Amino acid sequence: MKISLTLLQILHVVLLASLSLGSFCQKQAAAHTCTSDHIAIGCNPDGVRTTTGEPNDDRQLFVSYEHVYRHTDPNDLAAPSYANRYYPLSYSLIHQDYYVSEPGFGQLWHSDYPGGPIAHQEHMLSGDPQIDYDLWVKCISLAPPLRLCEGEAGDFCIPDDTMEFNISDYDQHHVHMKYRVPTQHDLYWATFVLYDRLGAYQDSEPFTLVLGRAPLPGDVAVDGGVDYADLAHLANHWTDSFDTTDPNCLTYARQSDFCQRTDINQDFTVDLFDWAHLVANWLRAFVEK
Repeated sequence: MKISLTLLQILHVVLLASLSLGSFCQKQAAAHTCTSDHIAIGCNPDGVRTTTGEPNDDRQLFVSYEHVYRHTDPNDLAAPSYANRYYPLSYSLIHQDYYVSEPGFGQLWHSDYPGGPIAHQEHMLSGDPQIDYDLWVKCISLAPPLRLCEGEAGDFCIPDDTMEFNISDYDQHHVHMKYRVPTQHDLYWATFVLYDRLGAYQDSEPFTLVLGRAPLPGDVAVDGGVDYADLAHLANHWTDSFDTTDPNCLTYARQSDFCQRTDINQDFTVDLFDWAHLVANWLRAFVEK
């Protein structure tokens, strides 16, 4: 009888510890110390680099890629390496396909976000979610048959007819994602935009996530080939640059994914060297090797 009571006591302690750990992890997510990569979401105060500034960008939604592509070394997926600007894919025995579990989306900004001369609180949205604003993440371009799923288990996939989900109704506004594909080394991409259904904030600029392998140099719009869409995208960021004497130069570049991938050679300036990559692959399409 003593043994049974001891086991019950142990199970009770384990249960309490599990609940405490769950609460701790939820708090950690809110503080943006989650070990998984997350695209940080906020509004755009004046002074933030590589943003358009038009019109009234204080009320424009934008994202930081600072923590995206950290875990991309196929030999050590646990280490924040920034080895590649695409996510390598792992095999799932349960689903019998390939997947990656990052990045997710996090609305609250971490306290050390170096967003220029404005304090990090300026990136946070004003008011209460679903009352003063209602943020949605919408996928506007997808490499089929990539599936976007909410949650680490990936059991609920975003409906194909809408390709969007509400981030404002998630606890702590911190969403984990899973991306599922049938092959491991092909090129996959998903381009997103943020929008506010209540209209308090303007839509973000589109931003793209790459999986499987790198696109062709020059495929800066990331759609599987190099064409006029890439030319327009490059032109939109022409001469964008970062101050290489600034100790935060690399951080700023990563926040914008090197000017939305138009800084192809990652030398902190969108210039003729990047143009040369586009010209070298002009009208070429991606072919799996």
